[in-house]
Amino acid sequence: MPALGCSLRGRIKTGQKQIRLPIHTGGFHLRSFSSEPHPVRMAFKYKRGGLNHMPEWYESRPTGEPRGGPLIGFLKRDMALLGIDYDTTLEFPENVGLYKEHFEKALKPEVLRCGNRTQVLDQTANLVAECLKREMMKGYRPEDQFKDEPFSTISTLMTKHGITYNARHLIPKVDEATQSIFDQANAVGAFAKRMFPTGIEIDTPPGDFAGAIRRTQATLPLRRPIFEATFAANGGYARADILNPVGRDEWDIIEVKSTTRTKDVHIPDLAFQLWVFTAAGLKIRRCVLCHVNNQFVRQGEVDPQELFKRHDVTAEVMGILDSIGEQVRTMEKIIGLAECPKIPIGKQCDSPVTCPLRENCWAFLPPQNVLDLYHDTKGRGLDLLNRGVLRLADIPGDYPLSEKQAIQRAVAISGKPHVKRIQIERFLSELNYPLHFLDFESFQTAIPIFDGTRPYEQIPFQFSLHLVRKVGGEPEHRKFLAEGRDDPRPDFLRRLKSAVEPVGSILVFNATFEKGRLKECAEAFPQYEPWVEKVINRMVDLIIPFKGFQFYHPDQCGSASLKYVLPALTGKDYKGLEIQEGGRASREFLRVTFADVTESERARVRQALDLYCGQDTEGMVWILDALKQIHHRPAGNPPLHSEAAGPCSVLRLLRRPQPSP
Repeated sequence: MPALGCSLRGRIKTGQKQIRLPIHTGGFHLRSFSSEPHPVRMAFKYKRGGLNHMPEWYESRPTGEPRGGPLIGFLKRDMALLGIDYDTTLEFPENVGLYKEHFEKALKPEVLRCGNRTQVLDQTANLVAECLKREMMKGYRPEDQFKDEPFSTISTLMTKHGITYNARHLIPKVDEATQSIFDQANAVGAFAKRMFPTGIEIDTPPGDFAGAIRRTQATLPLRRPIFEATFAANGGYARADILNPVGRDEWDIIEVKSTTRTKDVHIPDLAFQLWVFTAAGLKIRRCVLCHVNNQFVRQGEVDPQELFKRHDVTAEVMGILDSIGEQVRTMEKIIGLAECPKIPIGKQCDSPVTCPLRENCWAFLPPQNVLDLYHDTKGRGLDLLNRGVLRLADIPGDYPLSEKQAIQRAVAISGKPHVKRIQIERFLSELNYPLHFLDFESFQTAIPIFDGTRPYEQIPFQFSLHLVRKVGGEPEHRKFLAEGRDDPRPDFLRRLKSAVEPVGSILVFNATFEKGRLKECAEAFPQYEPWVEKVINRMVDLIIPFKGFQFYHPDQCGSASLKYVLPALTGKDYKGLEIQEGGRASREFLRVTFADVTESERARVRQALDLYCGQDTEGMVWILDALKQIHHRPAGNPPLHSEAAGPCSVLRLLRRPQPSP
């Protein structure tokens, strides 16, 4: 990815003329940015004696900014991208030639026509080296500022629109869920290297860009596979997962992905690498995408040759290669702007991945806005937004909406929930006691852990079951949470079979998940297949009244998920729990089961898992209670969540009191 710094305008005297010198490095139009959203403008004042005086910085830096600090950091990084070592270059003048050769290519022709060309190049190179040397003598460490700089590929920078460099304080810290995705991708990448046992890792410390480039150059003559091969050229910096030698002097670029198929978004990654590598002088034969084979079934040790599939995507890469240079130049222009471009929100905010700045850009939207429209495959929300309509309640009456979207508008206007009593009565009448309220938790890994499992196969490790034997009966709680590091599915099935009564409806929320896990378990353990089939036939999906808009509350925000329905209907939520969603439950179970943690930590997390899964099923009991009360509530009773009744009116008016979770 291009690492872009600052439009550094230096005034350098040559003879009797003073010229304005835009300094470029590595094809980058550099612009220096601090932690503030606007660039720090700097200039050099150069005395006639030339190199005997340290340049003075303009005082237009933000309060608290170290003198020259951000500039030095960017210069160090960009020197590294050119393959110029930061420390050894300070021993000038013998290395000034490296600068001269580069600047001669980068400086604009009109600048070179001013004054003495050689003198301009010499003074520019010496000036940069002197600045670096003086700042290092002061103890400034640029690596402290840039050690977390996100270097990836062209698509990442396109997503961020230059914010990383201009206003990086807006980039939120990577959350736990995203970090787990990164960690799994890293694990997949590391495992893929086993396909090339003679490979050499470019394992320089993070931020040592020059070192990575130097080690790569030193390794190339060995003609062995190179992991994290690093090059800089054309204003770009790229690292290949695997650079594999072929023939006498050619190479294959192999990009490893943790997905189970190739995707269109993968092609620009490889195209950018090819663009940089060829400019750096490499002969590239093929571009290959290597992804996880989801048909692989583990039996014993995992063979990396079987775990991965490789696809030659050279033709696809070549099809967009000519556009890469233009995209890089566009990014440089965006990064060089004094202000962030005004780009309307749209589908690009979530495609190909959700932008980390989405919350910032969407903050202007009010509650119950047009982007909450249910199943908006026709883009009506964005169309309304472009027409200046933000709130659901403000959608014109003649604007075409689906039936469910029209219900959303009506509810937003009235502030009262939408209820279809007849359909709710029909749903309730099909339930048979004893009622089972069932929920599973599962985990999945890219590299299968247990024999007989495939990549990303869901492995159930926990269930919670609340049993209500008769109308008005108190719920009984039955549960299971796997222990140890063995395959949890045999114990899961055995305990579940003993927990489920022979008769009675089994309520689940979004039955596709529970049914899918049971079918997979029956396939792996055929002795349970007849029983699993009977259990699935008894399942009733509690999401039906909400997905079908038989009940819809404005606080659902267009969603029928349990996390929205439960607080809208009962006033209860998951905020008091340490674990509040299934993704974290999976991650925490894996951590305390397979990582080295203390027994007290393991016990603490297991208790949190019990509470979370238990609230899922107890919450379903509360939801069904509320639906029954809605069905029986006289028409004259106050509406749900009315101003008179307050936000927890459903709890008070529609069902008997329940103990706090």
